[in-house]
Amino acid sequence: MPRKITLTHLDLLQQAKYRYQLPDLIMAARQHKVLLSAAETEGIVISTEELQQSADRLRIEHRLMSAKETLSWLERYYFSIDDFENLAYITLLRSRLSDQMFSDRVLTHFSDRQLEYIQSTIYEIILPEHELAMELFYALQEQEIDFLSAFHQYVPQARSRSVRRRDLLPELSAVVFAAAPPTLLPPIRTPKGSHLIYVATIVPAELTDEMRSQIQAELFDQWLMSQSEMLEVTLPDDLLV
Repeated sequence: MPRKITLTHLDLLQQAKYRYQLPDLIMAARQHKVLLSAAETEGIVISTEELQQSADRLRIEHRLMSAKETLSWLERYYFSIDDFENLAYITLLRSRLSDQMFSDRVLTHFSDRQLEYIQSTIYEIILPEHELAMELFYALQEQEIDFLSAFHQYVPQARSRSVRRRDLLPELSAVVFAAAPPTLLPPIRTPKGSHLIYVATIVPAELTDEMRSQIQAELFDQWLMSQSEMLEVTLPDDLLV
């Protein structure tokens, strides 16, 4: 077995293909082109100070608190210093473009779709057999066992989760968001099995800063995807090699 090998661009390309990653990489490249073009159209200019602040935020995000840690991270991901600065530039450009294009659309979007932003905290057990789900439901109703104990018995590592209507199958969301919490729902059959759901809370839609950021990001991502899909793309001739 040789101790030293040389990897070529073709080797890396083949691995991206064999791991089914090439479509995602192509889409990312398409979105990158759209981002640069739109930023130029919108007249967005990044100052040196803003670029430095973006780079500092990246270092904090990746916990790069020293020059040694930064260099180690760069080597691990095969980044040059220029690559890191460009990443900081693109990250900031994306944020600025999102603000400029969509920040004033968030309130209207939220007002028109408030039902979509109601959230519920649930615990869920999915059982393969409906009869077993019914037995467990009746045992819980009779207080032979408490739900949290049953939940951790069947889903040992899981925790409660916050969901919106879109996060659940239609047959589940209709029942969950009509419930009066806290309440245990009778088992609901879906193709995945029988769902035993405890609805802990339902939180009315509220346009918090976190929700505002989330909606703006969703609007921007939808726009970026639609613009990318409209592009006519020419790929390198050797891509099918």
